[in-house]
Amino acid sequence: MRRSMKKKIFISSILLIFSFNLTFACSCASNKSFLKTISKSKVVALIKVNQFLSYDQIYDQNTAMSMEVEVIELYKGNISENKIKVWGDNGALCRPYLDTIFEEGKYYIVGLFSGGDGKNGYFHKDETTDDFAISSCGQFWLYIDIDKNMAYGIINSNIRKIGLEKLKKKLFRKLKSNKRQ
Repeated sequence: MRRSMKKKIFISSILLIFSFNLTFACSCASNKSFLKTISKSKVVALIKVNQFLSYDQIYDQNTAMSMEVEVIELYKGNISENKIKVWGDNGALCRPYLDTIFEEGKYYIVGLFSGGDGKNGYFHKDETTDDFAISSCGQFWLYIDIDKNMAYGIINSNIRKIGLEKLKKKLFRKLKSNKRQ
């Protein structure tokens, strides 16, 4: 085989590999429990979902892209307002589809990250770095039944439900121990 043909095959192979990686950009390194992943978050808070704000068509379904949440209790991080915007998946991000996990009027403890810059074309076009996002690379949310004072979800490897006060104690210990490291 001639040298130029080998070079073309090599370059084509590299391009194919990169395009394959971009197509499947969301390959999480972690699918760990809430208590194992939560310290990676910028903000950890008890929130109430007020409303879904924006929608888009994903797989021929009207899917929530963003939601307004009210911060009830803040456990980690800083926020400037008690109502914030949280963005989910747009079909190309490692985030959950919001309306498959969250419900309006319900409470959750979540770990949040900074939103992305929608001007670059990869994130939602209206998303800003002042907004927040939630990751699906691990368990970054728990459902909270306020009336029963219980938390539900993948809390750790063997706990799927726990009293809210007991969860808060575990959460504070986890966040405090990670601060020292």
